[in-house]
Amino acid sequence: MSATALIADDEPLLRERLVSHLARLWPELQVVAQARNGREAVELFDEHTPQVVFMDVHMPGMNGVEAARCIGRRAELVFVTAFENYAVEAFARARSTMS
Repeated sequence: MSATALIADDEPLLRERLVSHLARLWPELQVVAQARNGREAVELFDEHTPQVVFMDVHMPGMNGVEAARCIGRRAELVFVTAFENYAVEAFARARSTMS
C-alpha cells in the first residue's frame, strides 16, 4: 500500500509544482486531496485521513500553524514556505504546542 498525502497551499501554481515534484521524487505517494487554506486542510484531512500533510505556513484565514495544531499527531506534518521568517515561527510554535 502506498503512502497518502494532503497538500495545503493558497497558491495554485505552488500546489501543482509540489504535486509534480512529489510524483517524480516519491512515485508511490498518492496525493488524496489539495486544500487552498488551513480550514479546508483540516476538513479534507478529516475526510481523507492522509498519512502525510504538506502544509504552507502562511495562508489566509486559518494559517498552516493553526491547521497543524488541529491535525496534531495524527499525521506527519511537513511545513512548506518560501519565507524563512514564517518557517522559523512555524517550527517554534509547532514544537511548543505539540510536545
